[in-house]
Amino acid sequence: MEALAVHPSGEYFAMGGRLRGGDWNVALFDLSGGGRVGALKTGYRVTDLSFTADGKRLVVVVRKVNPIRSRTASNHTLDASKFTTFSDA
Repeated sequence: MEALAVHPSGEYFAMGGRLRGGDWNVALFDLSGGGRVGALKTGYRVTDLSFTADGKRLVVVVRKVNPIRSRTASNHTLDASKFTTFSDA
C-alpha cells in the first residue's frame, strides 16, 4: 500500500498500491466489513489519494518513471530517476 484515503461519509476507504503480481491499482473497500467494493488498474505508481469534500470523486495522483538509462556525456551524469511523466485524464 502506498496511499490511503477515507471517504467523507466514513463508510468507505480507498487504497492505492501494487498487487503481488506487479500491477499498480486503486481499490475501494467497505469500512465496516472490509470487503472490496471495486478496483481499477492504474498502470502507474499511485502516490496519493484524496476524496473530494462532497465524496463524489476520488483524486488519484500517479507517477511514472521513464525507462531512460543514466548516461555520461562530457563528465555530466543524467540521473534517470529524476525524469517523470505526468498524465492528466
